[in-house]
Amino acid sequence: MVDELRLGHVGFTQGGQLIIIPLTVWRKSDFLYFHVTNKSRLQKLVDAGETICISFAQYDEWMLAKSAFHHSANYRSAVLFCRGERVHDFREFDEAFKVIMNDIEPSRWEQVHLPSTQEHKGTALMRLTIEEGSFKSRSGAPTGN
Repeated sequence: MVDELRLGHVGFTQGGQLIIIPLTVWRKSDFLYFHVTNKSRLQKLVDAGETICISFAQYDEWMLAKSAFHHSANYRSAVLFCRGERVHDFREFDEAFKVIMNDIEPSRWEQVHLPSTQEHKGTALMRLTIEEGSFKSRSGAPTGN
């Protein structure tokens, strides 16, 4: 599901306040990645070992019934709890970005200039390990009348 959607809503708490940010999230091997500005609050939070939550959802279609209370929707959703760290190795940084660039358009990575030292320094690429998650889906006809 992560491989198809790429847009995750990243949730975390800071100072007792819940914050949710939509970000591009992608998978390479067993890790999830996203990027933020270096020294951002989200980068600092992940580097400090805090758990973040990422949710993905895809609505497929409405399932209409004769009764308003039996209408339903077919969908897929996932909620993942992760911990991670910033990627400091430029080789891993470039390889992770190559995955998302080539997903946007095949061979796109070969058509753009490689990240500069300045871009590497200004961007925090975060590598996440999924610690726990749940998946929920619904398909089929409406239930009831």
